[in-house]
Amino acid sequence: INDSEAVVTGFVKQWNSIPQVSVMWNAPKFDLDLLIPKDERSVLRDGVEWLANHGKLAGSVLIERPRYKTFSGQKLSAELNIHDNLVTMDKIQAMVEEDGSLKGRVLSIFPQESLQRCAPPLRGRISRLKYF
Repeated sequence: INDSEAVVTGFVKQWNSIPQVSVMWNAPKFDLDLLIPKDERSVLRDGVEWLANHGKLAGSVLIERPRYKTFSGQKLSAELNIHDNLVTMDKIQAMVEEDGSLKGRVLSIFPQESLQRCAPPLRGRISRLKYF
């Protein structure tokens, strides 16, 4: 999408109770603007809110060439955790254009009102699902 590429792999445990998801997001190039909703809520946001309220996610992110508007960098990496109405991205690191670096942490707490209105993100039929 918009000249972005990503490979997301992972697994889900405890599908029938409190889902525990483990993922790895590896992208040679990715426009971070695709993750930010415009005008309306995004499907991604609904899914993250549902998982924050009903399950757990632990994963890692690696984007070789991240872009966002006029920002471009190299080797963006982070650890992603979602649980208990909280989304955290820890150990964020990236090399920025001219010999600079970016480091940080992001925390996002979802209010209960937003969690009550979101529906489960998976609808329709899922074929060839493997249980672990």
